[in-house]
Amino acid sequence: MLQRLTRLICLLSLFWGSNAALAENTGRVVLETGTGMYTLSGQMEILKDPDGDFRINQLLAGAHADQWFRTNEAVPNLGYNKSIFWFRTTVRNLHSSKTSWLLSIDYPMHDYLDIYLVQQGKIDKAYHVGDKLPHS
Repeated sequence: MLQRLTRLICLLSLFWGSNAALAENTGRVVLETGTGMYTLSGQMEILKDPDGDFRINQLLAGAHADQWFRTNEAVPNLGYNKSIFWFRTTVRNLHSSKTSWLLSIDYPMHDYLDIYLVQQGKIDKAYHVGDKLPHS
C-alpha cells in the first residue's frame, strides 16, 4: 500500500521596521494596522526537495537558492508525490505595538509540518506539528 507522506516546511523571516510596500507576489507580507487577516499563498516562494535531503541550516546559508519558484495560483497544487516542499515568505510588521498573529493552514491532513521563524538569518523559533507526530 502506498503511504502518503507530506512534509511541508515553512520559513517565515520576520523584519521589524517602518517603511515597506507590498507588491503582488513579492514574497513579502506587510502587517499593517487595521488589517486583521492576510493570505500568504500568493506571497510564498516554493522549493521542491525530491529526496528530503535539504536541511534548514543549508537553506539559511543559501544552498539551493536558484531553485526557489513562485506560483500565481491562489492555492498551489503541487500534486500527489513523495517530495518535501519548503515554503518561505518575509513578514514585515508595521504595527507600533507588539501583536500576536495566528498562522492557519487550511489543510489538516499534513503528516509533518515544520515552521521556522527566522530573524537576521537565524532560527528564532521552531514549531513541529502534524498528524504523524505523537500527541501530547
